[in-house]
Amino acid sequence: MIQRVESTGSIDTTFGVGGVFTLFPPASEYAEIIGMTVLASGRLIIAGSTYVGGNPDWLMVRLLADGSEDASFGGNDTGYRKIVFDVGVDPTAVAD
Repeated sequence: MIQRVESTGSIDTTFGVGGVFTLFPPASEYAEIIGMTVLASGRLIIAGSTYVGGNPDWLMVRLLADGSEDASFGGNDTGYRKIVFDVGVDPTAVAD
């Protein structure tokens, strides 16, 4: 969960839904945010991990300045990009 805080310390309710962005990647059983950066455009890049079928993968999502997923990021119209992290598997041989 990410919230944007105003300079007064109050929650910016125009960000996300009611002031909150919650990470819900497609087809994921569990996800966690590990890091985040704010781009000069005001968009955010969020890095994290996700679990599908008990297998961990890396995950990136880009948000627009208003806290909504940037559908132009990731190549699948969701704003999310999963990066397969399977030990012993050639990542170029694994489909997105």
